[in-house]
Amino acid sequence: MVKCIAFVRYPLSRINRAIKLAPQKIRVNAIAPGLFQTDMMAHMEKPEMKAIYDIAVGMIPLQRIGGIDDMKGVAVFLSSEASAYMTGAVLVVDGSSTAK
Repeated sequence: MVKCIAFVRYPLSRINRAIKLAPQKIRVNAIAPGLFQTDMMAHMEKPEMKAIYDIAVGMIPLQRIGGIDDMKGVAVFLSSEASAYMTGAVLVVDGSSTAK
């Protein structure tokens, strides 16, 4: 069974917990998403928001907003034994926006 804990707001808290929980084989990792198609972002798809939407997409090197399929693999990876040697990490899934 995979044990995981989500800490998003405080990076140092995540790292401290990763170190403290590692001996118990509990991994503490995080996903840092960029812009994704969610209910919260639905207003961006309205016609009156097209100019802002186009600017936002233009700032993403992959030239698109992320979808559910873009997040699935990362979530499965972190919840599987494939990430058994990872703790205290943040996986950025943002279409390479932070790499700019």
